[in-house]
Amino acid sequence: QHVGAIDFARRGSKMTIATAFDKPLAESNCIGCGQCAAVCPTGAIVVKSDVSSVWKELDDKNTHVTAQIAPAVRVAIGKELGIGEGENAMGRIVAALRRMGFDEVFDTSTGADLTVLEESKELLARLEKGETLPLFTSCCPAWSVMAKKLFPDYARCVSMALTPMTLTARLIKKDHPHGKVVFIGPCAAKKLEAMRKSVRSE
Repeated sequence: QHVGAIDFARRGSKMTIATAFDKPLAESNCIGCGQCAAVCPTGAIVVKSDVSSVWKELDDKNTHVTAQIAPAVRVAIGKELGIGEGENAMGRIVAALRRMGFDEVFDTSTGADLTVLEESKELLARLEKGETLPLFTSCCPAWSVMAKKLFPDYARCVSMALTPMTLTARLIKKDHPHGKVVFIGPCAAKKLEAMRKSVRSE
């Protein structure tokens, strides 16, 4: 994403991939987008897989497990299965996930509608109070981190609304507070978002 978080460091046989001045990754310009794993030529950088823990939850008949699917995944799976453009693949995806053991399946678009409402409220409140404008927003947590790290003068302009993934998960948790919610999405940035304590709090 051209943020310069990691690059080649040192020369010859001592060359490594590192952050500038060997800072810890959390203190670098890293925005948690996962693109380093996508382009790593050796496969040394990988996104941690949660597949085995999901299967473990699905095997536990006492745990209510819900899947929520990002719209991009619906499209990608449809394309992979040879489903024509414009044809809805969600029914087939739901059927497959139910056979795998998921109790419920939601489309993350549910949360997207709620996110738009929250962002609209935030914009109206800022307009009424004469607060900082413009209001920038994105459903991508890496984008928000990038905006705050690389453009700190505009950090106050970044919306505080929750993402569709988080809003959908919170809706599900209202009905099943002790259940597990599995997000099926297209990028690694959502893993970092899900790990944040603020995402799990009300």
